[in-house]
Formats: sequence, C-alpha cells, structure tokens
Amino acid sequence: MAENTDEPENGNAVKSSSGAKSAFPILVIGLMLATIFLIGINIGKGTKRIPRFTRTEFDDAWTKWRDAAPADYRIKTLVEGPTSGEYEVVVREGQVVSATRNGTPLTQSRTVGTWSVPGMFETIESDVETTEEKQPKLDLSLRADFDEQWGMPRRYLRSDYTSKTEVRWKVLEFEPAGTTMLPSTSDMRLSE
Repeated sequence: MAENTDEPENGNAVKSSSGAKSAFPILVIGLMLATIFLIGINIGKGTKRIPRFTRTEFDDAWTKWRDAAPADYRIKTLVEGPTSGEYEVVVREGQVVSATRNGTPLTQSRTVGTWSVPGMFETIESDVETTEEKQPKLDLSLRADFDEQWGMPRRYLRSDYTSKTEVRWKVLEFEPAGTTMLPSTSDMRLSE
C-alpha cells in the first residue's frame, strides 16, 4: 500500500493510507446490501408458504367441506393471474344468489359459481386430474392450504411451467350465516 508523508510545520511526519479512502465505498456498498437483505427478511416475515398437497389431502378436505358446509355463507376471494380481481359470492340454501368481480355482477352462468367453495374445489380437482393424467408437454405445480374447520381451500397456487403462468387465490373473508366474518390472518398471505 502506498503511503503519503506530509510534513507539518512542527517537523513531525504524519502517515496516511490511501487504502482507508478506497475501503469507504466498499463499506457503504456492504451496508446497503445488508439493509436490502434485512428488508427482504422483514417483508417475508409472517408469510407462510403454500404447501404442496396430495390427492388424499384434497379428497379429505372436500369431504370435510361437504360434511360441514353451511347452507348460507358469504366468501370474498382475492385472485391473481389472468382474471385477477376480488370476487365476492353469496350462497343461500347451497345455491349462489350473488357473485361479483371487483363489485361488478358476474352474469355468465359458467363464472357465477366459480368462486363459491364447491366451484373452487371443482377448479382444483380439474387441475389435479390434469396432473394425474400427466398430459404431454404440461408441467404443473399445485399448492393449497385447506381450512381445518371447514375443509375449504384458503389459499391456492397453480404454477404452469410450460406456459410460464400462475394463478393464485386467497380467501380474504368467509362468513357463514349467523356468524362473524372470519378474515384471513397475516400468515395467509399469497406467497408461494
């Protein structure tokens, strides 16, 4: 390392290192990277990955829903993917009586029931059957969290590696008639 010697007026030599000056930018960059890392950890804190599931777990969840399903309920679901939006469905006596996307009523019969709990199960079942058939040139990853009390899917992630698309949803609110709304908790974020 090169040293500079400066002679002050009193005749005593003072040594300074040019290496200290070049270490400063490295220190600043290191602190910036550490800060970014810590921010990333805090953003992910409380986020629970959506687990993979087996056909048996899926079938058990659907059976639990059929056995425990309230005849009347309201469900609000946040969807990310090609048809992103916030869907709200009201079910009375087991039938969908109202369905909206971002506050706008759904009118096509094929979409009205999609975001009811049975509609969610049917969507997942279709994906499960597709993976079981091992369609050529199709690479799917399916993940879901099923509610312990009701069996309904609380979160779902469908990753299609062939087309590089993902669809995911999270139940924001579920309110069986005559009960208080059950909002999702912080660990129910839409993370993978």
